[in-house]
Amino acid sequence: MLNYVEYCDVWTMKEYNRPATWTKMFSFPKQQMIGDFRPLSFSTSRKQLFLTYTSYVLASLDMKTLETTIVKLSGFPRVLCAHLSQDNLHMFKDAEDVLASRQQRKKNSKRQRLMRRTERFLQHYDSILKSVMGNGADQK
Repeated sequence: MLNYVEYCDVWTMKEYNRPATWTKMFSFPKQQMIGDFRPLSFSTSRKQLFLTYTSYVLASLDMKTLETTIVKLSGFPRVLCAHLSQDNLHMFKDAEDVLASRQQRKKNSKRQRLMRRTERFLQHYDSILKSVMGNGADQK
């Protein structure tokens, strides 16, 4: 991505490790925003391009209208740092799906804690039952 004062150019390398294959995909206006955009990832639907803006804000570029909007995630007033890992690169979901996914993980985490507590309770109950059954056998 090349940042200019009023717009940005988005480029892609068509063939990995072949500099001659760099191709300009499109340009988009900065819409009165001052600072640099950095690309993160396309959404799974490829309708949005997620970007960091001035290193502290997450933004979304609508691929059809080329309009940029600030993405606000509850619980995250700003982005401190955003990176993509080549070893674990997957497409982000659309902004609404990101929030739903976070809520689902939270729900699953609660479920896992409940399962662990239930397992500990059953182990404890089993040990009590064995000791009671063992003591009864010793008394005969």
